[in-house]
Amino acid sequence: MIARSVASLTLAALLLDANSWRPPVSQAAEIVELFVTATNARGQAVRHLTLQDFELMDGDKAAEILSVRPAQETFTGGVIFDVSSSMAPIGESLAHAAAAVGSHLRSGDRLWPATVAQRTLIAPSPVETRAQLIEAANQLRQPHGPSPLWDALAKMMDTMRGESGRRVVVAYTDGRVNGNTLDAESVMRRAIADGYVVYFVSPEEREAAAVPGFAPPGEALENFSRATGGTRLVAMSRPGGGSASRVGIAFAGLMSELRAQYRVTFRAAVGDGAFRTLTVRVLRPGVTARTRTVYLSR
Repeated sequence: MIARSVASLTLAALLLDANSWRPPVSQAAEIVELFVTATNARGQAVRHLTLQDFELMDGDKAAEILSVRPAQETFTGGVIFDVSSSMAPIGESLAHAAAAVGSHLRSGDRLWPATVAQRTLIAPSPVETRAQLIEAANQLRQPHGPSPLWDALAKMMDTMRGESGRRVVVAYTDGRVNGNTLDAESVMRRAIADGYVVYFVSPEEREAAAVPGFAPPGEALENFSRATGGTRLVAMSRPGGGSASRVGIAFAGLMSELRAQYRVTFRAAVGDGAFRTLTVRVLRPGVTARTRTVYLSR
């Protein structure tokens, strides 16, 4: 289950207690890289923005934006399939879910597949094609069990530590998390500190009310992903479409977003080893920006 405190993860908690993340203090201004999603009122990606279209606040002060350019359309990511007991009634096979995701890979994409239930299993190397993803998923099968999602996210970040550029982790899960050795807040701190963007895709059937005394699973996932610059998507039903079909639609939207992002760099304040708030705005009317809301000032 997800404890009530997980759903109420706040920026204040990060800003007031960064003791777990105290790198050496820098005496020079740091260059920070962000990946920003810009959308219109209909949620469609907005392209062809320039540096003059953006405004960035580092805490309560305007920061100097150094560059704005389209992010590389290809990406390196990890995809975690939750195959725990609570996901079993949903009815889609791991192979079908992997096929749905793999259908949206492009040349140059690299994806580390994993499953989580009784333990976290991660492929020994990233895959680049739909066929490779299906084969890897078959090799990562395991019996149903608990759902130590936070541990799985941490292990995926360990696996991807040597990857450069934009690092994305996607988890297909209902958010009914249990059996962890790590807590959500410590894993979220690490994701923010190391620049990972985390997305969650949830099946529609698990949009259930919270158990008394516990937070709604979707709320905890949304709070976690938003802090890192990601979001949570729900794989909605479509007329005549099966479960694998709707998973594919959700992942198609997610990957379209990644391919339309902007890479924004700015000059941060002198490093003090603390978490600092970020606010990014697009100055064009009707356009909204989304990126991580906190960064670690090194």
